[in-house]
Amino acid sequence: MIKNPLLRWLAPMAAVFTAAVLLAPQATAADTAAADTVVARSQHSTLTMSTTSAQPGDTVTFTTSITNNNNTSQPSAMYIVADASLFDVPGTCTPVTGPTPTCEFGDDGNILVALYRIPERQIPAGGTAEARLTVTVRQDAAPGTHSLRLDGAVGRDNSVFTPASVPFQVTSEADVAVGLTATAPPLASTITYRQTATNNGPATTAGGTVTTSLPAQTSSVTGLPANCTYNPADKTVACTFTNLANAATNTNTFTARLNLLSLGSLPANATRTTSTPTDPNPANDTATANCTVLTGLIINC
Repeated sequence: MIKNPLLRWLAPMAAVFTAAVLLAPQATAADTAAADTVVARSQHSTLTMSTTSAQPGDTVTFTTSITNNNNTSQPSAMYIVADASLFDVPGTCTPVTGPTPTCEFGDDGNILVALYRIPERQIPAGGTAEARLTVTVRQDAAPGTHSLRLDGAVGRDNSVFTPASVPFQVTSEADVAVGLTATAPPLASTITYRQTATNNGPATTAGGTVTTSLPAQTSSVTGLPANCTYNPADKTVACTFTNLANAATNTNTFTARLNLLSLGSLPANATRTTSTPTDPNPANDTATANCTVLTGLIINC
């Protein structure tokens, strides 16, 4: 188990260094590196990320660098530690500039990436070492804000860096697709509606509501499931659902009775009015079913 890898790497050193790392999205036109907060010598380190938030299964890239402002070559180390439940390990680590990095991944499941392990690798005076780490957010990563810990050191003097904790957001989305069909039995002034909510994922839908607006000629509604309610004032049926897994469908069927003098077009519209977590695709949030009354007892759908 890797409990304190920095101490393991820096055991020969007289002091323990912790590096403050500033965070900037990698997707911008140009990343601006900022110096660490340093008590003594200005030894710089930076981190850029392809994204500061991601969904389970997404790939995240970290680009880390250390600049040696000493007058001589210096041994250096830098690592990223994340909770074992956040990323799949191992990932991949590749050099960008400077000596080839030595990368490790903690045997306790935590991410551990070293740019340079002391004393095997050294950064020349005035030189910069940079490496890129790519990992995948675990499918079971809990939504919310997680904390990444960044540590490192340049040189063997007593320069002390401010510790850094970088937030990383795991987001969760579930695309709910709404469906609505209508059928009318012969010689009856009723229309039976089948309303559906299908979770296209990727996350489970904790809960939501689909509301169907019925034709204005509706006089009453029968056959409502227990999770649906009818509002006669605005002639709507609202149906709730909970814990809808990826690829699962919630189906509700009910019947609207029409006024005997109804004629013409009878449109009905079903709409996703609420759902948790966020629905990323509003294009499939509504569905329409249209029927036409020829006489009080003849309805075509």
